[in-house]
Amino acid sequence: MIHYLFNCPFPCNNKIQVNADNRDDAVSKIMLAGAMSCRNLDNQCFCKKENLNLYPIPLHELRNTVNLTMQTSN
Repeated sequence: MIHYLFNCPFPCNNKIQVNADNRDDAVSKIMLAGAMSCRNLDNQCFCKKENLNLYPIPLHELRNTVNLTMQTSN
């Protein structure tokens, strides 16, 4: 298992850490944990910031963003 880290971008700054077998598994787990949920109409916002009024981003673009910005940790 590999440890992955993801920080949601401003204004959320939510930090998510998961253990996964590979990058695809990590992206799925990070998304399930609420990554960028304020931009995903299918999920509730976990960042607890009200009235963000941020435009939604298609799920495939959200997954791509998570994939590109997550980091691995030893």
